[in-house]
Amino acid sequence: MSVLTAIQEACAEALGISPVPTAIYGASTRLAVELSALANDVAADIIAEHEWQKLRTIRTITGDGTTADYDMPSDFDRLPRTKSLWSSRLGSRYCHIEDLDQWLGMDVLNYDQAMNAWTIYGDQIHFKPTPSSGETISFWYQSNLIARPEAGGANKAAFDADGDTFRLSERLLKKGIIWRWRASKGLPYAEHQEDYEIVKERLIGADGGARGILKQPEAMNRDGVRIAYPVALSGL
Repeated sequence: MSVLTAIQEACAEALGISPVPTAIYGASTRLAVELSALANDVAADIIAEHEWQKLRTIRTITGDGTTADYDMPSDFDRLPRTKSLWSSRLGSRYCHIEDLDQWLGMDVLNYDQAMNAWTIYGDQIHFKPTPSSGETISFWYQSNLIARPEAGGANKAAFDADGDTFRLSERLLKKGIIWRWRASKGLPYAEHQEDYEIVKERLIGADGGARGILKQPEAMNRDGVRIAYPVALSGL
């Protein structure tokens, strides 16, 4: 099912639009413009609802010994809630500094840096100390590339052709278009919104396979744990 098919089915099922449009992207009618924008808005809302496994991507940074600040991936949407940056040099995780005042304090306090730390600001990821030459630092992130082109090639961050397909559930996309269109036009939409939410929660529950069959103990090296001393201890 393409994005055009999803829109056409939405029109036929619940939008009251007749005749059903034969083209959306590239057409200049008000209807086409509204529906094309709505499909992209709904898709963006869907990817924000959950850490979908189809959009999970690994980024690996290779240190050069001098660079401490790296641009985020061009398709970066967000980090997962359980975010960790794993270092080949350390054999463990960098510590995430969420408090930016604490990050500044690490610059001005007069002690040797013992904590391997990272934070994000200015569309870059920043490290202290500077990653070593050849050190690799890997992490998961959520991609914003939601559209697959009909003719193949690189995925895209938005639909811009009728033959594009949604990388997630096009059934959910269709149901989202239905309730959002009806709401925007002042039509009854509560039942359609509830239908959308039911389908969405089922898909979220099934995403990535069944849960609760195996339970592993949590790792002792937990994200957010701080080293309680500013210098390395020796002679113990």
